[in-house]
Amino acid sequence: MKLAFLLHLYQPITQEETVFKQVYTECYAPLLKFIKNKKNVHFTLNVPLSLLELMDSYGHSEWINDLKDLYVHDRVELVGCAAYHPLLTKIPQDYVEKQIILNEYGLGYYLGAHQGFEGESVLMLKNVRGFFPPELAVDSAVLKTVNSFGYDWILADETAVPWEIRLERSKSDAYSIYDSEMRLVVRDRDLSNLISFKRTTDMQDVSAYIDKIRTTESAVVVALDGELFGHHYKEGIYMLESLVEMLSARNIDILTVSDAMDYMNFKELPKILESTWGASDSQMEQGNIYPYWDIKGNNLQKLLWNLEKLLISTSLGAIANVDLSEYTTVAVWKDSALQEIQDKKVADTLHNTVLLLKFMNSDKYWWASGQILPNGDKLYHPGMITASLDIALLLAQTLDDSKVGEEITEKLQDIKFIL
Repeated sequence: MKLAFLLHLYQPITQEETVFKQVYTECYAPLLKFIKNKKNVHFTLNVPLSLLELMDSYGHSEWINDLKDLYVHDRVELVGCAAYHPLLTKIPQDYVEKQIILNEYGLGYYLGAHQGFEGESVLMLKNVRGFFPPELAVDSAVLKTVNSFGYDWILADETAVPWEIRLERSKSDAYSIYDSEMRLVVRDRDLSNLISFKRTTDMQDVSAYIDKIRTTESAVVVALDGELFGHHYKEGIYMLESLVEMLSARNIDILTVSDAMDYMNFKELPKILESTWGASDSQMEQGNIYPYWDIKGNNLQKLLWNLEKLLISTSLGAIANVDLSEYTTVAVWKDSALQEIQDKKVADTLHNTVLLLKFMNSDKYWWASGQILPNGDKLYHPGMITASLDIALLLAQTLDDSKVGEEITEKLQDIKFIL
């Protein structure tokens, strides 16, 4: 049996520096050190531009360099994603494309080569085969768009697979998708959640689960938030150490997702279901696909979604028409890089485009949900919501149409009133 770990490393672009440094100390630094020291273990990592930008801004270039070294020497596999963690199923296709393109440029800027084979200025990144959709939010339109970028596979939750097919599926089953060259890889939800929520260095339950399936499964994928290991769970690095030791004792290899695909069973999948990794089977049956991000009766979330739709509709002019592919070597998320563009109108449009992409982050909906987590924490954080609203205010102030600017400002005031 082969086991593949995909660790999703992410912080919202609106994260406070003090909180970020805490997560860095508790998780990111020790996690990378752990991976460096485990020569025979290979992880797949999702490190979107949002996290790399914060690492850069908050002075952790050494972490970026260490990650680059691991990547260059094939110690870790990197995957594509959306730059600022939106729910790709909930935004227009052209913005899905912008999020993916900008993330690719970000990975190339921080982790790739900056010079082509003939000395030309270009960002080059090798062997990025897989794609991680934020919150594993997928539907047929997202798959079509991601496939157009040439990715070999995309990760989804088990709930993306129709129930009648899931009843007969093996946990090692992956899927070829009708009318697509891309493969659909499905995470083992039970094992992923067992590790995520059990949160213990005692591997008894995880061990029992693996012993139960190892005689029938050839390859299994675990996908979860990397922040579990040290931040969400203080003993997380020790838990990871215990997990790796337990797997090693059972002669189970830890591979990248791409390498583990060699051991999977591929079957034809006629269709996928719109899904996320947050919805249970019962919630899916009720049509509650976004139980943390779009809750019926949650007025705060409704106002936030209406604001996002307004920002997109009023920005569909210059912002929608900007072609990010013309600026492949420009770090357009940096003000210093934009200042080097001679045409101020172009620079301003690029700046506003990035602002809108940043506002699309899913975290403002997460922190507006008011849901209670298994550990008793309530998902309500006015500060994180306000940080996104500040981005919207910056956009409103750049619009030429004063009436639209006033409409956005009024919506902002309505949201702040109920925070």
